[in-house]
Amino acid sequence: MTSPEAAEAPAGPGDSAPPGHSAPGGPWRLVSGPHQLHHPTVLDYFRSEPLADGYDDHFRDNELFRCDVAFAEETLGPPGRLLDLGCGTGRHLEHFARRGWQVTGVDLSEPMLGRAAAKLGRLARARWELYRADLLDLSFLPAGSFQAVICMFSTLGMLEGAELRQRALCQAARCLAPGGRLVLHVHNRLHFLRWAAGRRELAEAFIRRLAGGAPFGDCVMRNYRGIQDLYLHTFTLGELAGLVRRAGLRVVRAVPLNEARNAEARGLINRLTANGFLLAAEKRPGRK
Repeated sequence: MTSPEAAEAPAGPGDSAPPGHSAPGGPWRLVSGPHQLHHPTVLDYFRSEPLADGYDDHFRDNELFRCDVAFAEETLGPPGRLLDLGCGTGRHLEHFARRGWQVTGVDLSEPMLGRAAAKLGRLARARWELYRADLLDLSFLPAGSFQAVICMFSTLGMLEGAELRQRALCQAARCLAPGGRLVLHVHNRLHFLRWAAGRRELAEAFIRRLAGGAPFGDCVMRNYRGIQDLYLHTFTLGELAGLVRRAGLRVVRAVPLNEARNAEARGLINRLTANGFLLAAEKRPGRK
């Protein structure tokens, strides 16, 4: 399947830590390089300097970027410690740091982390840390140390295979403090139903799956800003909610997005074929 959507790459703390961290190669801590479990085209995404250079300009007027920030602000509690998984160029890190959060970003893309560090470094008195690390292994972060974890712009969909997606959500849940909240954005598989070619591709993908082909929901973006056939998994809302619950979290809010991705979709058909989902989940008090 070919997706019409764009996806952001997937992307430590200490209350007394100084703003930022210096390390060879950039102002972040190197924890791990790209894990070979990732799809080869996603590894290409991590390495792309041109993509990182043009990222902010490319998405400057993206309606989703305003909508997902508003959703997160409505869903999260008062400022505390926030972890951004797949932080990219630091869009959310900068926003929440300005609002008093102590922010931590994790990403595998060295070029993206460089742009994030430049933004955060310009903020007076901001408390932030960046890690070049794989969101499949967050063992370097203390368990239960964040009041908020976010994973936005379909970062979760760039993980190939249900096992890896489940692992990433379990890692995120481990980092949350009891009562803390996780906020996610993903693409909707049934959005393809909105146009004839999409309906045909959905049918063909389903047939291929029955014949032992790629998992239903896997697709590619044919030419995503210079990267050929970039892997992306698209979700149903039930699939996403199941992954979240199996990570030990409780879904508290799910918003199907309208076609412009600037508000909640209205009406049964529009919600079914929504242009993606925003979801918030909570770690129950008492869970480790």
